[in-house]
Amino acid sequence: YGNANYMDNKTISGFFYRRPVLPTAADQLAAGSARTTLQIDNNGDGLPDPALQSQVDSIVAGGGNPADYLTPDAGSASGYVLRNPIHTLFPGGYNPDFGADITDLGLAVGLRGDLTDTLSWDARVHYGESKAKYKLDGSINPSFGGLSPTSFKPGTLTQEESGLNVDFVKTFASSPLNVAFGGELRNETYKIGAGDVDSYRAGPTAANFGVGSDGFQGFPLESAGSFKSDSYAGYVDVETDLTDRLSGGVAVRYEDYNEFGDTTDGKLSARFEFTDSFAMRATASTGFRTPTPGQVNTLNVTTTANASGQLIPNGTYPVSDPIALALGAVPLKPEQSESYTLGFVWSPSDKTSLTVDYYHINIDDRLTLFNNAIGPAQVAQLIAAGIDPAQANLLKGSNANYFVNGF
Repeated sequence: YGNANYMDNKTISGFFYRRPVLPTAADQLAAGSARTTLQIDNNGDGLPDPALQSQVDSIVAGGGNPADYLTPDAGSASGYVLRNPIHTLFPGGYNPDFGADITDLGLAVGLRGDLTDTLSWDARVHYGESKAKYKLDGSINPSFGGLSPTSFKPGTLTQEESGLNVDFVKTFASSPLNVAFGGELRNETYKIGAGDVDSYRAGPTAANFGVGSDGFQGFPLESAGSFKSDSYAGYVDVETDLTDRLSGGVAVRYEDYNEFGDTTDGKLSARFEFTDSFAMRATASTGFRTPTPGQVNTLNVTTTANASGQLIPNGTYPVSDPIALALGAVPLKPEQSESYTLGFVWSPSDKTSLTVDYYHINIDDRLTLFNNAIGPAQVAQLIAAGIDPAQANLLKGSNANYFVNGF
């Protein structure tokens, strides 16, 4: 037996409007500040702030033309102001189009049969893949001024899962006993494909206007890679009728993960028939879930709106990233759970049935995304931990998130 599926989807949508640079200070004040990728106006007078002479000198020393990155202005001591010359391409502001080409495929094949009249088997293999290839149009890498492209390929994310399962079921001709047992080999792979260089590299004015493709920053080369998680498992499940009205079961499963160690979990179940039409059922079980390779290794920066409506960078970092470590990240642990259910089944007629179930689940070390708003104190914390001051100051005003075992 087998089955296969394939899906191909292309999607794109607008991604937050960025206000333009307007002709006069009065116009700017009336309409609101321009997007900081286009103009820096820290004193709120509607005009761009002057550029430092040291910045102009740095651009020249690097072989660049300051007019490619800053706007000439005779009123500034350095001869330039912090207005991005690319603003002339967007007189009405810009609204990046963000999307992805998404493909999903899955394949499963198996064989099953009977070894004896009371022993059956089922063996199967499966493979699944989900891939998102991102694209961003109508945006800029503001750190490259008028030299910035306006279309980017920020990279790809791929999730792959494959496995082999073998299951057996043993029955007994003279007994209600039913025994199931089997094993599983499983691989999960998370792949990050780097974006084009212009989607993540920093230009001469990165400290002023920001870095990377605005809206969705490309995956840098250092974050690219293939991250795997391998595991194997075995289980035994026994069920039987204990009396004419009481049935029960017990199951045990052992799993071993290459990154997070092993675990043994179990389940107890019972069902009691008060009458032929009314029964009660209950279960108690334990569970275990490891962090996925994606949760452990994701690194991406996108744009979001804060509580006041301002657009800010929103980054998610691996717990091993120096930025996350400086902010307090620690290695992730698996989630562990206890689950209890109690229910009733009533069948007043052949065509009518009613079930009521209560579920109670306790999860320890639940994985969640922890948010850090980066202000002056956090910038100082990053610098004290050894993060380059220029990089730390670029994060000011952004969110820096990472996964934690939160509660």
